[in-house]
Amino acid sequence: MKRFIKNMFNNIILINRIKENYGFSLIELIFVLVVFSYLSSISLPSFNNLINQYQKNSYTNELVSFIELAKKESRRYGMSCSIKIDDNFDYISQKKEAFFVGCSGNADYTKKIYLMVPKLEKKLLQKVSNEINITPKGQISIPNNNSQYNVVILISLLDEFNRNVSKPNCIIINVPSGVISTGRYDNSSSDFDYSIKNQYSSKLKENFCLTN
Repeated sequence: MKRFIKNMFNNIILINRIKENYGFSLIELIFVLVVFSYLSSISLPSFNNLINQYQKNSYTNELVSFIELAKKESRRYGMSCSIKIDDNFDYISQKKEAFFVGCSGNADYTKKIYLMVPKLEKKLLQKVSNEINITPKGQISIPNNNSQYNVVILISLLDEFNRNVSKPNCIIINVPSGVISTGRYDNSSSDFDYSIKNQYSSKLKENFCLTN
């Protein structure tokens, strides 16, 4: 009896090993593929949103650092600088500086500041309420003596339709102090053209920029 049970047990192990050698069945493979496809459909949009948000945050931080540097250098060397967007921005380029910088005084200082202008990635766009002028004291002024308005910059994705999921970034530059705040732009009621990569826009509203 013991020998019979032992032989049966050995036969069961042998059958299991034979089954293992055959691998997965077709039904099992189809089931795994269906589950994998479902998980991919859920995770891929979230992953893309994460990458897009990272690109927007990275450019926003670089732009803030650039403006702070321009203010610092203006005070240091007693220069007046103007920061204007490039109206003839190259859409074909993968990434390019979206601002021109002009400073009074030594051309080397102007070049030093220009080298810090962040590159606007191909996927991103920006809208600016006005050009930025920096005084030799590091304060901010804007043309036409519109000192009651602060400078607002919006950074978003080019042709971004689903902005309820990932709102555009925004920057507020206080006039004349130059204090910079960042946040998310509530564009639920805005009518921006998100196919234009780099432009001035009078439609930007400071109260729509929900700062951190």
